[in-house]
Amino acid sequence: MAWAAVVLSASLAGAADPNGWRGFKWGMTQQQATQSGAEPYVDAAGEKHFGLSSVELHPGKTFQVHLEFFSHMGLHSVHVILAPQPDCAREVYETFLNDFREQYGKEMESRNLDYPNARYRSHDWIAGSTKIVLHHGCPKPGKTTATQPTTHIWYEKRRHTEPWNR
Repeated sequence: MAWAAVVLSASLAGAADPNGWRGFKWGMTQQQATQSGAEPYVDAAGEKHFGLSSVELHPGKTFQVHLEFFSHMGLHSVHVILAPQPDCAREVYETFLNDFREQYGKEMESRNLDYPNARYRSHDWIAGSTKIVLHHGCPKPGKTTATQPTTHIWYEKRRHTEPWNR
């Protein structure tokens, strides 16, 4: 798949498309991304990013889309991050996991990390020249951690396409 938009569109087919954000393509410049609606913004932690500060991909759940560029290859990664939630948003994670498994089959790699205060799960797929990682982390009931619950998807442009994925 040559375009990030192909993967994003397919995996999030029911989601709204404000400003035509599915028009983001691998290799596009930051200026081209601006024409598709991307702009600088500051997240809840005070970090500066470039992308979209608010996209609803799951009913009632707001995500931020961070775009990352390399000067020699343009857009190379897209991070879709669920805005901070007071709860674990497990249903969002399960929805994405089921959608990705339906679309791409069983993940190529899966991690299930069980710590004393938190649990982290991660799943990886390769779709053409795109690596997709779904990540979910959540404190255990009654436990406190230094991090908030997290659900995010990371799309990364790969330099090559595996022969079985062409």
